[in-house]
Amino acid sequence: MDPYAKPTKYVNTHYSMDKNPHGIAAIFNQEKFDAEDTRVGSSKDVEKLSYLFGLLKYEVKVHSDLSSQEISREITNYSSPNMHSDYDSFICVFLSHGNRREVNGRFESHIKTRDSLIHLEKDVYNKFMGTHCRSLAGKPKIFIIQACRGSNPNVAVENQNAHTPETKVHTDSLNEDGATNKLSISCGDYLVAYATVPNHVAYRSEKEGSWFIKDLVEEFEMSYKKKSLQDMLMKVRERVSQHIVKLENQEGYAMQRPVIHDSLTEHVYFSNEVVHK
Repeated sequence: MDPYAKPTKYVNTHYSMDKNPHGIAAIFNQEKFDAEDTRVGSSKDVEKLSYLFGLLKYEVKVHSDLSSQEISREITNYSSPNMHSDYDSFICVFLSHGNRREVNGRFESHIKTRDSLIHLEKDVYNKFMGTHCRSLAGKPKIFIIQACRGSNPNVAVENQNAHTPETKVHTDSLNEDGATNKLSISCGDYLVAYATVPNHVAYRSEKEGSWFIKDLVEEFEMSYKKKSLQDMLMKVRERVSQHIVKLENQEGYAMQRPVIHDSLTEHVYFSNEVVHK
């Protein structure tokens, strides 16, 4: 999937979301590591997301500080053929450090586990293809990634609508850069929401959690009875882009802009109230 392609044009239909719960919302929170500083503020993201997914009628499961092997075991369980037979959809969230590294001449996205790294596309996304996870075939598979995708700040241009510059924020970078690559989702009905654009950092506040998750939760809580998932994420992107932070060791400010890739063919509504209006 070309990250610079034109936005998907959805027809005036929607996925079936009649089950209660709609599905499982699995949150992988990587806050502590064997060889990295603690991601202070990540627990705030977990609290907010757990509340939100409960509100949206999902069965919330939180996994904290797992090793690569432990995450692989959980992903294998969630992607088993019949796991989602009684559900409408699946949500998976990763809160961690991230980077994009060169592997055999290709640049790939990785997430930091407690002891190592996992490859998002190979070790996570592809496990949920309909050919493998048959009970999710034709159903929305939603991935939310709060992590850096490089170590470069996204330098802000002057914007009168931007917020007051924030202080005491951290990035979720592993300080390894890669060249721009393309996301390839080889199966339908996926949506992947990244906190930031390729090669750039994502910011996290010690007090309030990450910019991306904070704005996502606030927008979804306010709008899920009125808007589709796709429309809410567009608003989240707008909200996040209003945050700014002072650049270190140079003049100017940095911002952040989420990126959403998808192969959905219909709208996703979490509430039947908007569908039946």
